[in-house]
Amino acid sequence: MLVMANDFTGWIKEELKERGWSMNELARRAGLSSAHMSNVLNEKQKPGIDFCLGVANAFGEPEEEVIRMAGLISPLPHPEDMTLQEIYEAAKHITKEERIMVLKMIKGLRK
Repeated sequence: MLVMANDFTGWIKEELKERGWSMNELARRAGLSSAHMSNVLNEKQKPGIDFCLGVANAFGEPEEEVIRMAGLISPLPHPEDMTLQEIYEAAKHITKEERIMVLKMIKGLRK
């Protein structure tokens, strides 16, 4: 899922506004060319890892979060979905028969 178009570029533009920085100032601080910065912010080019790392460092944000916002890695599951992930991980380590039993128990809870 590529979040980039609205959310990512919108976030960068909002950060620029809050910090009183120009696009060129961000490009300088991020170690990127002004043309590259302009192309991404105007949605003519998708951000890459180097772009995200530069922006993260310039803004003092965690690199992984910026890369995730750009859609280059999967988003973290919603906290409510974490339980589902835990169930899945646990189920990988039990026998097929035990998984069938657990599934029957879950289906029984839905009634």
